[in-house]
Amino acid sequence: MVSFALGVDWDELKGTTKSVKTVALVQFIDRRAEMDSLLDLLREERPSISWPTNLPPRPPSEPAFEQPDNQPAGFYVQNQSGSTINVGNVITGQIDGDIVHGDKITGGIIISGSVAGDVHINYTIRPDVPRPPPPSSIPETPFFVGRDSELTYFQTMLDRSGLAVISGMAGMGKTTLAAVIARRLAAPERTFWHVFHEGEGVESVIWRLAGFLASRGQDELWRLLQNTRLTNGRPPPPESLFDYLTQLLRGRDYLLCFDDFQHVDEDPLLHQMVEQLRLLLGGGELRMIITTRRMPEFVQRVVAFEPLLGMSLDDTRRLLEAQSISLPTEWVEQLFTYTGGNTQLLSLAIDILRDTGGAAALLDRLIAADNIERYLLDLSLIHI
Repeated sequence: MVSFALGVDWDELKGTTKSVKTVALVQFIDRRAEMDSLLDLLREERPSISWPTNLPPRPPSEPAFEQPDNQPAGFYVQNQSGSTINVGNVITGQIDGDIVHGDKITGGIIISGSVAGDVHINYTIRPDVPRPPPPSSIPETPFFVGRDSELTYFQTMLDRSGLAVISGMAGMGKTTLAAVIARRLAAPERTFWHVFHEGEGVESVIWRLAGFLASRGQDELWRLLQNTRLTNGRPPPPESLFDYLTQLLRGRDYLLCFDDFQHVDEDPLLHQMVEQLRLLLGGGELRMIITTRRMPEFVQRVVAFEPLLGMSLDDTRRLLEAQSISLPTEWVEQLFTYTGGNTQLLSLAIDILRDTGGAAALLDRLIAADNIERYLLDLSLIHI
């Protein structure tokens, strides 16, 4: 975690054991004159240890590198005589240490000729890192009614454990319910909303979270990912990114909303990420809402959540009234029975009733339909 926060790839440090790699990390940080940053991180991670407060000044060993005037930030090569060669803003591959010994530099850069002797590599963070896109907004819910018992239940689960998993078949209103809860419990600027799609991987979610955090003033992860991309570097392993995310999210009272989780619930890395973030739940440091058509296994091992069922008859009546649809009580009961209180089917039926006004004919056709959902979808397309 310390290595990652300081922008050093732990896997690329010399050595095969943790102790040897730790020494290599300290030496590398010392060469970069960033020991104060290292100590600050160590004090934060291990506050019980008495770390030194003042370090002796580092003796000058080599002339400081000065970036050439009128040159863009990036990578430069300087030989012992002091002349500088600009090799562009990108170096691919790994350069270990501040001094590269050898007769020439090879790899993903093109240099005319070779650089003899010892050379110094100076790296400057690119200033042209693009800004993140605006975070996704919480979906609007203009015609939401009822669901009083469901709201109370899931809000109580969030208060107790920091987690609410809303599961149920398609069309039951999982996303709508999650959006209403999110708006009630957290400010929009503290709510991360992400809709999963089929085949999406953990990398996409990490980028989205990095952009969300950057838009809230925590741009460390966003800059790291962008610099890695812009320099064709190798990103840190997912486990390190999960650790970094945990540190950035801790104690900020964010609400993470993951919609349509069923599309990725078999991805082991996403399971690992959510499992690690779950360690922050329950202590007031982080809250999470998941919507899914099936309950993930890692949730079942922790807590049991009741599935979301269809709307009640009373809520069905309130939904019709909110849409200015007036029907006899018997017809409302029939519509509720045929749709099973499925909010998506009810919404389709309401759209058709508003356009045609033929409630009796619609109910007769629903009775005769083999597939009510397909019938309503086909009929709604006709009236578009």
